[in-house]
Amino acid sequence: MKQQRRQTVRRRNILQATAGAIFVGALGVSTTFAGVATASSGDPRYVITANQNAKPRIERAGFDVSHGLADDTVLIVVGSEEDQAELERIPGVQHVTRDIEFKLDEVLVDDSAMDKSAGLHPEGAETPEYWDFQWEKRRINVREAHEIATGAGTTIAIVDTGIQPDHPDLGNLNETDSIAIIEGERIEAGEPIDVGPFSHGTMVAGIAAAQGEGILGTAPDAELVSIRVFSEEGFATGVDVLLALEYAAEIGADAVNLSLGTVPLPPEANAAGLRAARERVANQVVRDGTVITASAGNGNANLQHGGWFRFYSSLAGTIAASATGADDLLTFYSDYGTNVIDVAAPGGGMADAVKSYCGILEYFFEDRIAEPGEQTQVCFAYPDAVFPIPVPPDYPGAECFHCTTSDYPFPLNAILSTTYNPFTGEYGYEWQGGTSFAAPHVAGLVALVRELDPTMNPRRVASAIQQGAEGSAGRSDPEVGAGRINALSTVQRVKG
Repeated sequence: MKQQRRQTVRRRNILQATAGAIFVGALGVSTTFAGVATASSGDPRYVITANQNAKPRIERAGFDVSHGLADDTVLIVVGSEEDQAELERIPGVQHVTRDIEFKLDEVLVDDSAMDKSAGLHPEGAETPEYWDFQWEKRRINVREAHEIATGAGTTIAIVDTGIQPDHPDLGNLNETDSIAIIEGERIEAGEPIDVGPFSHGTMVAGIAAAQGEGILGTAPDAELVSIRVFSEEGFATGVDVLLALEYAAEIGADAVNLSLGTVPLPPEANAAGLRAARERVANQVVRDGTVITASAGNGNANLQHGGWFRFYSSLAGTIAASATGADDLLTFYSDYGTNVIDVAAPGGGMADAVKSYCGILEYFFEDRIAEPGEQTQVCFAYPDAVFPIPVPPDYPGAECFHCTTSDYPFPLNAILSTTYNPFTGEYGYEWQGGTSFAAPHVAGLVALVRELDPTMNPRRVASAIQQGAEGSAGRSDPEVGAGRINALSTVQRVKG
């Protein structure tokens, strides 16, 4: 592991571009259900679940099977609108369902708030030593765990918006194996470029495996592989994610992380065929030895009731992570649900939104971080939203709340990770929050476990992480599952 060293970095603070909303970025990289997907030809793309004898029958019927997953029990076919009924009649076919499409959420930006915060943190301003800001790594005892394991010899695949190459903390990115999967097609020859807002995939990668130049990842000696599933226009499909999971298993990744954070989807988006296809592919990936980690989502929703579900954290065999904050409680935005959440991990913020943002006015308008115990206020434009939007006190319609800053005032209760500014070409570090940033802590912990025991199967890995977690009386707490992860306790148990 590279020795951690003191450094200064350029402070390009994306928070200025989001009306000072520390969590807007995390919400902005959630995805919404955009409807059914089509192939580049405009024809429907069908997801077929079938028995293993169906593929040759489908091909004899004149259809081109572009992909066969899970031992050819999940098949991808492009056809016309009229072909669905014919496909359903073929012996061995169980379900024929249209592929679905997701889109990155737009980020709500307020120009007047941007104008008022602009210039307070100019380009070139220096920041303190970054380990001091990594409360979350101290909370889960990462540096102590690194005396036992650092992730050496393991691979973490990140299914996301890409990982920007050449960041000084991400020299462990394997560009050769990194690919993009767009509209059912692999883009070969290395395609890690981050196309997402707020460098989402790059931030996720840093949390999992930053090498200690500016920040320390959970598994700094693991290899990173980027599997980009979002187009430059911000669209991804269910098939692309299934193919990404298959690719992660194909390259022998120890963990594949899905911090894609769909908003809670209605039951009709969980059609039987799509649900069966997801389960079959996930089960095959797990049987092949790859551990799947996924974010629970940022909707403050109870996923146990009402038929609502998350597209990725609901997969069988997946370690689904909710988010805890600097107060070690479930954050105000995290989804939860009995038998849905497996473990919790730090995601940034606190249990209360006002506490999470307390100190934001001092940060932006006085160019300082508030002292713990200061009396101040937080003003929101949309106080009832899951992620309320902080605004200046004189913003029209603003609702303000008095608060006392905690030991972690804004932005110190967020997660600091690696970023890239495509407009300036600069690499840096930024604060963000969301369950997207909880899941890669778990992916990094998988790498630590696998370094110690490369033969441990995914279910045993998950069990070891759950046994090492803390703060829960059992494994079915609706908020934190088996508890908030503890890297040191986990690796000590595995080492024996």
